[in-house]
Amino acid sequence: MSALRTTSTTDIPRRDFTKLHSFLNELYLNGSHEEVELAADDSLKKLLQKVRKAFDEAVKHVRDNKRFSADNLTDTPVKKLISATYETLGNAVDLGIEQKVPEIMRQALMRDAFFFSGMKVYTSLREVGDLPFTDKNGNTRSWNDFKQDADKLNVKYNENYLQTEYGFAKRSAQSAANWQSLNQDTDRYLLQYRTAEDDKVRKSHADMDNITLPKTDSFWNNYYPPNGWNCRCVAIEVRSAKYNATDHNDAMETGNKTTTSIGKDGSNKLAMFRFNPGKSKKIFPPEHPYTSGDCGKLSALWTQLSRTERIGLANEADKCRAKKIETEIADSTKPKKIKHYENGGELYTYPVLENKKADDYENVLDAANYFAKHGDKMQILPQIRTTNDPRYDIIFGALKGTKYYGKNPDILRNGLFYEHEGFKTKNAKRALRNMLNRGLKQSDKVIIEDCGLTDRYMKFTISNRVRDGQYIEEVWLKKGNKLTLLYKRQKPNE
Repeated sequence: MSALRTTSTTDIPRRDFTKLHSFLNELYLNGSHEEVELAADDSLKKLLQKVRKAFDEAVKHVRDNKRFSADNLTDTPVKKLISATYETLGNAVDLGIEQKVPEIMRQALMRDAFFFSGMKVYTSLREVGDLPFTDKNGNTRSWNDFKQDADKLNVKYNENYLQTEYGFAKRSAQSAANWQSLNQDTDRYLLQYRTAEDDKVRKSHADMDNITLPKTDSFWNNYYPPNGWNCRCVAIEVRSAKYNATDHNDAMETGNKTTTSIGKDGSNKLAMFRFNPGKSKKIFPPEHPYTSGDCGKLSALWTQLSRTERIGLANEADKCRAKKIETEIADSTKPKKIKHYENGGELYTYPVLENKKADDYENVLDAANYFAKHGDKMQILPQIRTTNDPRYDIIFGALKGTKYYGKNPDILRNGLFYEHEGFKTKNAKRALRNMLNRGLKQSDKVIIEDCGLTDRYMKFTISNRVRDGQYIEEVWLKKGNKLTLLYKRQKPNE
């Protein structure tokens, strides 16, 4: 992709955004009834207000620089706008995940929401960068004059479009979570397509109502809901003893018709919805105009082009650079499996973000690996110091709503956060006190190192804390490579 950098940002021609807005207006307004529901959402109003404010700051930055390209995505005002947009769409994903899903799934959905946010911001600011910076006499336009044009874009991107994208993200996340929870017994259970069954349902979606097929049928790869913006359709489990399966070919033909709508440019504007959020672990259609484009082919072609030809493709090249930048940030939050055990235990790390030189890294690794050997799904978590960094929310977003949000626990065990603590003092009792004090600020589940005290004394100390009102879920003692459970909170019904 580095070959695409051989064209200067000053060579990027103005881009015609008319087709983009025509496409999005035509697409997003289809089934716009949900906008009334979203408009009344106070929490969404606050999020949109934050985005619009961040957009104004980013616009001023673009005007001051008199240009915008992919290279500006790492500028502070632009990153703030991406973070605000991601916070909005990430909130929709959180609301959509109504049941517990594996943390790997939640993180993947959040990564996709972040990538989409970055590319949405890139698209909107590229259009700002194409606004005229001078008037017809060649004089620099006043800020108020320039801002009037930018405000129109703010309404389009960060009110009209973003509200629709918010609704889709919520539905898509809900759909992905539902897919994850489906029964694996495909002999006894089938999936059935259901609409909202009211007068707002699109006729094309009504035609899909009651299509019934096994979960393993390829129909669900393309036509698992949502199948459009503001789509309220769902797929539910039904017993095969009660319902007959739909003919596969008939179902595929209906699905194809449902997701076919030829736009003014002759393309099928609904083809992008032929994806399964649960199987692909993506929130938004991969072929959305913000994110679409085959950068691999362009990169391979680039070195063979003349300078004139490169300038002609400079917009596509700049978009590919933007995709590369946002992909690299998103991928830094992607855990890598480093251990797999026959009992199903797995151990993941974050190669881009991890700090192997940290004082306690080896002890954290030993503790996580111990649990993995016993069949647990484990992650060694990186240190991300601020919730303003979107990467924090992708990795630690499950802490939202708890007093530990903003903290950096060391380990994720089967979706639960644990903190590891070591000690330096030679005073054993002080070492225990310090480990518990520090650890319980990060999580209510703590792993401590052996400081030479008896198990009886440590259990007594922990019990005293609990009696004094301190909330503790678990305390584990690490001796070498072995872990022993010192304390586990008993639930009322146990």
